[in-house]
Amino acid sequence: EGAPVPVQRVLEPWVFELARHDYSDRSDGLDQALQHLRRAYARPFQTYGLPLWEMQWVQATATRGYCLCRFHHLAIDGSAVAIVLNELTHIYNRLLHGQLPDLPAAPSYLAHLADEDSYRASQRFAGDRQFWLDRFSRVAQPLWPRPPSRVLRQPTQQLLWEIPRQRYVQLDTTAQALGGSLAHLLILGFAQYFARLEPGCKQVAVGMAAHNRRNADERRTVGLFATQLPLHVAVDPRRSLRQAVADLSAQLRSAYRHQRFSMQELARQVQAHAGRPSRLIDFSVSAENFPGDFDMTGGQLFMQPQHNGFEDVPLALYLRDYRQATDPFVELNFDPQVLSREQLQSALGFMQRLLDWVLQCPDTALGQLPLLPETEQAQLLAFNATEAAFDTELCIHQLFEQQARLRPEAIALVFEHEQLSYAALNARANQLAHHLLSLGVLPDTRVAICLPRSTEMVVALLATLKAGAAYVPLDPAYPAHRLAFMLEDSSPLVLLTDAEGQRALPALSGMRVCRLDAPAWDDAPASKPAVPGLNPLHLAYVIYTSGSTGTPKGVQVSHHNLVCYVQFGMPAYGIQASDRVPQGGALSFDMAAEEVFLTLSAGATLVLLPWPTLPSIADYTQFLNRQQISRLVLPTAYWHEWTAALARGDQAAPASVEGVVVGGEQASLQHCRQWSNLVGQRISWLNTYGPTEATVIVAAGGFGQHDRQPDIGRPLPHSRIYILDAHGQLAPVGVAGELHIAGAQLARGYLNRAELTAERFVPDPFGVPGSRMYRSGDLARWSADGSLDFLGRNDHQVKIRGFRIELGEIEAALQACPGVRESVVLARQDGEHQRLVAYLVADTSVPDSLSAEALSPEALRTQLSTRLPEYMLPAAYVRLPALPLTPNGKLDRQALPEPDASALGSSAYEPPQGPVEETLAALWCELLGLAQVGRHDDFFALGGHSLLAVQLASRVRSSLGLEVALADLFAHPRLADFALALA
Repeated sequence: EGAPVPVQRVLEPWVFELARHDYSDRSDGLDQALQHLRRAYARPFQTYGLPLWEMQWVQATATRGYCLCRFHHLAIDGSAVAIVLNELTHIYNRLLHGQLPDLPAAPSYLAHLADEDSYRASQRFAGDRQFWLDRFSRVAQPLWPRPPSRVLRQPTQQLLWEIPRQRYVQLDTTAQALGGSLAHLLILGFAQYFARLEPGCKQVAVGMAAHNRRNADERRTVGLFATQLPLHVAVDPRRSLRQAVADLSAQLRSAYRHQRFSMQELARQVQAHAGRPSRLIDFSVSAENFPGDFDMTGGQLFMQPQHNGFEDVPLALYLRDYRQATDPFVELNFDPQVLSREQLQSALGFMQRLLDWVLQCPDTALGQLPLLPETEQAQLLAFNATEAAFDTELCIHQLFEQQARLRPEAIALVFEHEQLSYAALNARANQLAHHLLSLGVLPDTRVAICLPRSTEMVVALLATLKAGAAYVPLDPAYPAHRLAFMLEDSSPLVLLTDAEGQRALPALSGMRVCRLDAPAWDDAPASKPAVPGLNPLHLAYVIYTSGSTGTPKGVQVSHHNLVCYVQFGMPAYGIQASDRVPQGGALSFDMAAEEVFLTLSAGATLVLLPWPTLPSIADYTQFLNRQQISRLVLPTAYWHEWTAALARGDQAAPASVEGVVVGGEQASLQHCRQWSNLVGQRISWLNTYGPTEATVIVAAGGFGQHDRQPDIGRPLPHSRIYILDAHGQLAPVGVAGELHIAGAQLARGYLNRAELTAERFVPDPFGVPGSRMYRSGDLARWSADGSLDFLGRNDHQVKIRGFRIELGEIEAALQACPGVRESVVLARQDGEHQRLVAYLVADTSVPDSLSAEALSPEALRTQLSTRLPEYMLPAAYVRLPALPLTPNGKLDRQALPEPDASALGSSAYEPPQGPVEETLAALWCELLGLAQVGRHDDFFALGGHSLLAVQLASRVRSSLGLEVALADLFAHPRLADFALALA
């Protein structure tokens, strides 16, 4: 009972005999002796029963022998080893001369333990404890994964780094002048290096060894006193080496005053607070510079530390300087399951460069120190050897006009029962272009297009470009508030629309409206219009993407950008004149530009889908078969569903399809394997990557290795990709960083957003003077073969079902709703998909009765639908009394709870009736991750969306044998109504 007390155990007396092993008579005696020493040193101690120390004599050659001294760390530390070896030397020399040893009485370790008991009952202990608990009130994210349990761990490995004596003296002198030591520089160098390999890492937890011997008696006591002082090393690229050394020295001085507190006790308390195993330090540093030469009569003994293969941290650094006659060295003991030898050799290269900076320019900002040597930087830049010839004098519509001249009678466009030849499409576009010119359209003016997918939509695109203007696509399904902003921001000179589109749009003065369902230009010339001054640097389109400030932002793409993409995209996609390509992407996204301009520039046939959005898998597959489609471009999420349906046997891949291109989000390894098993090499498959700001796509690649996540390939010709760390330096192969894009496809910037353009489109330090690069906010890494692995985002932008969404825009819309004081939106994983979850705090000035009604999920969804498109509406709304904060006052996103059923706003529960409703309810529960669904619940209010609707259609077909038109679900979203529509 009560607190545990230390007990000293004294072994029975025994006669110590020095074990001897002699290899001197062997030709390989030295090697055999060293192997013997390594085996013996790595053998674990038995904690009970045997002494916690061992000595052997190993004769290697006639003139060289080794005295192996092993001590368990429970009984001794590094300082005590020096005490024991000095006493051993003294005893040996005295006995050799026939004299008894003459050593003063040594203090007992029990006295230290008794002193520790008094300390634990003191105010000093309480103050030390509070100091460390305050410092570790929140444990930083570790640099590396937690190592496996000791049973599963491999022995640590070792790397040695010798420092020439002269350089060591220079560095140590310089470090002291900066207010530190060479150990400080080791801590800073390795912390800087490893932090820069981890995007977003602001500090590193490092353990600094301290002897923890406070008085003369303790400095003479054999026992374990040493401790590791955990330090939080800030990684700030703006700080100089001089400032960083000063900061670290100040932190160490503060830690030394509290070093007596047990770090094991701290680890236990931090673990109890965190609720999970916690590692206080990522790596440790120890400096040992006591004399390692021991004079013995008849010879000399010098200390040579050995590596036993065990460390408590993934990386332990030992700076050892024992003998003036030899060079100091750094011993790096590392866990091979966490770090590789190659990683540490790279870290040592960085450390060498940092030490050069210490001697030459200690006041330079740390962020300016290159992470890589010049040879590795050159290798990374060589991945961007993408220069290739393309026609820089053409505008995008001229590529289409070339095809109209080469193959005038070839079919350019098919929509339902209508088809147009290249000559006919060119003539109709020319007529409208002449009309636009008559309305005052000039290069770089803008023409808004608000049309459903139709022949007129394609005519409008080509006519706008032929007239020299840039088109601004508007989706008539968008909320009026969003459309009004886009119209006001883009200030189009002309609006091309039809009756339905005109009804969806607000009236704006100064804008001419041309109705394509009632054309007034049939008598306009069909010849190519002349547009004085038009050149490839003029704008081709302005596409609006989600904006973090609460309003969308218009990306300005020029003819030069688009022509470069198309000329190299056609061979990458494999599109030829004989192909038939579907067009199913919404005009307001650049997937539509991808489909339209690649197809028409290649002389192929563009086949428009007859549905406003992508249909059910069954309908889509029938469309591909009916239209003999050969190549198609799909959002990755939709391709996943198509692949799953093919794997289930619901559909068969059409024989006409020769190639599939996917993009918009990460392709899953599981679906890639399914696809490969289904189609083999018969259908080519291309995974693509690219933001709107870099004109559709800038990288593409196939599916190679079946044991790793599909990569996004290599940069397209004339596109350059850099993976940079937080300091703007090139990240090594295999290390994550922010993906930056440069080259001919880089957009002009954001319309009317000069500040944002300057923030995201920054100078390219690796290109020619004046060139720019785009900070994508995406995380990626290079593979050794020059391909790119996509790793997600480094900010609060997400991609859901291929739609790029700035969570800040949804949060701004939420906070505009009456009764909302604060809000935050997360994308949470829900099975195979992500869904948006909104968290909000009510305005306390609003009465509770009004607040409850205004902040119900149904009311919020209704309000948001007037400002945001469907794909940006949260699936769940969680009301909180306050947003959770970290100890330093920042939002704690990890503490936000999972939404429950109340966050979905389901109706009062009434059980499904009849077999159809019951089957539908089971399918809804499965797809939406719910425990129950009532017959009056709304599919979309429960978190459903268009892609889940596609899945539902496939599963209804499998379960009930009924064909589902997606339009029925959108028209009848409540379960009972949908069941009735099916019946």
